[in-house]
Amino acid sequence: MKKDTVHIFKFNIIILTTVLFFVKETVAQENYRLQAKVCESLVQKNKINSAIDCYQKVQTPSEVATIALRLCDLYARLEDSINLSLQTKKAIERDKLLAFLPLMKLSANLHEQKKDKLSFAILNVLEINSTDSLLKQKVIEKKLKYNLIPLANQDPIEGIKLKNLGPKINTLENEYLPSLSLDGETLIFTRNTGGNEDFFISVKDSLGNWIQSQNIGYPPNTNLPDGGAKLSGDGHYLFYTRCDLRSPNGIVGGGCDIAFSYKENGVWSSPQYFGFTINTTGYEGQPCLSIDNQDMYFVSNRPGGYGGKDIWVSHFSNRFWSEPENLGPSINTAKDETSPFIHADNETLYFSSNGHPSIGKSDLYVSRKNENKTWRKPINLGFPINTTEDDGSIVVSANGKYGLCASTRTDGLGGVDIYEFNLYPAIQPQATLCYKGKTIDKFTNGLKKKVNISFYNYPELKLLNEQISNSGNASFCQALKKGESYLIQVSIDSYRTFNRLINIKNDSLGDIIEKDIALKTPHLVDTLFSTSLMFQPNELKLEQGSIRKLDSVLRKWKYWSDDSARIHVELHGSYYCCDSLQDTLYLQRLKACDLKLNHISNIFHKRKIACDWVMLNSEMVIYNDDEELFDEIKLYVIENY
Repeated sequence: MKKDTVHIFKFNIIILTTVLFFVKETVAQENYRLQAKVCESLVQKNKINSAIDCYQKVQTPSEVATIALRLCDLYARLEDSINLSLQTKKAIERDKLLAFLPLMKLSANLHEQKKDKLSFAILNVLEINSTDSLLKQKVIEKKLKYNLIPLANQDPIEGIKLKNLGPKINTLENEYLPSLSLDGETLIFTRNTGGNEDFFISVKDSLGNWIQSQNIGYPPNTNLPDGGAKLSGDGHYLFYTRCDLRSPNGIVGGGCDIAFSYKENGVWSSPQYFGFTINTTGYEGQPCLSIDNQDMYFVSNRPGGYGGKDIWVSHFSNRFWSEPENLGPSINTAKDETSPFIHADNETLYFSSNGHPSIGKSDLYVSRKNENKTWRKPINLGFPINTTEDDGSIVVSANGKYGLCASTRTDGLGGVDIYEFNLYPAIQPQATLCYKGKTIDKFTNGLKKKVNISFYNYPELKLLNEQISNSGNASFCQALKKGESYLIQVSIDSYRTFNRLINIKNDSLGDIIEKDIALKTPHLVDTLFSTSLMFQPNELKLEQGSIRKLDSVLRKWKYWSDDSARIHVELHGSYYCCDSLQDTLYLQRLKACDLKLNHISNIFHKRKIACDWVMLNSEMVIYNDDEELFDEIKLYVIENY
């Protein structure tokens, strides 16, 4: 370790050692001291990350702040402003009188090193969480002295920028709880106008800009508070919170329940309420449906939680919603957890909380599922996504590159506004794309509504999701993870089974694939195409006319494969068995036939048509005098169903 670094941070070691000396000696405290000694040996070896892992495992009483202080020191060395802020908050929550002086000293040292963002991170948390007016004034004086006030508008996380969505979305009123369609083309959000909440909608124009937002109308809007709307992945359902007048805020005496509406021909249905399994006399709201329509996450203060409002989940099984399950202590705290958003990867959960270690009042967090379906420890999204104020309501695009959040900021148009921000790798979900289209009759191009569509992982053929095309415009919309392959299948009476393979392992693919499912009636033949390819006599070379025929097949291949995942090419060649019972040259003739078959097969392979889709067949011919037969290869394009 450099000498100046040792000098700058040694004050922390002195203070921590002093505190440990005065701790009442018990067996537990002695174990604590021994564990801390092991961790400190790692610090002396400059193994900072290992030391952090070590200190995080040390068991200390809840009122002891020393480990949090030591972690502040270590995170400052790594210039990790987010974790520095979180440990600063933890230290002062445990013992503000003990923690205040060393944290102020650490901030001063960081300022001397010209690491003002780190210095600001500490002072900002101290100012927000200081209940003592004298201590708070000292912090403000230090901010002014170090000229750190301008840092409130800078980005501690490099490259993260927030953009106000502008006057077509935001107004002098409060806009919050945004929801994006899977293709990112539709935005629905809540606006509080004159104390009443309504849903507003906007769509993107041809240049990718949001058009002027409009009230979504009745239903689902009413003269009662309507808020917290989320679109289902297929865009057919809108799940939202409907509050009546049983209590002023819908919480104290109940009054806020979860409802949904269905969209048909561009019109939303009247609200349908969930039964008593979901809705109670408590608060239920801010629902969010998983991409496979099987899990609904929502907020409730019902009995059985960890305190305040918790996030719960109900599963759709056998046509009923199950008894809700609490997401557990990794997500929920004694305070409030709100605004759940389950990403299209179905593994990444974003939410807001004022119970986890935060930069300000309430912050935004991300958690991921473990293999056993439990949730990992949440990650604070950090500044500038989170601020010193309340930060809540978040959605993230299907590709995981950007998100929307609601916040009060200096560049706002009034009250709470909706902002767009980019995500850095540590908080990104697994990238997905939007696969959408309509179910149609291939012959008439007519819409086929209410068609069951199954999506399978390929080649495992594990069912990913089932959905029904819209009863109005026959549309469907499905999220598919990038880097995977899928089989789409439709089985419907009066039509042949439809199969389509989708390979999205290519990183160059866009974020939206739009392809209709064209269903074929049974009278369409199995053989999509057939022709004869002629070789020049005694040469391994196709005639010019046959080359043109083969090029035609290759050009049409994409057209055929778009309508069926199960098509293949069959190549049939012929060879003499013998001229007489004494003829032993059939092996030579068989080899010549196989060379011709493989010559054509290789042409398909060079055009990226998989070899298992090209079938070779050598046919034996006995006592046949037709010489031309043996210069010809018959080609068939076959569809299986």
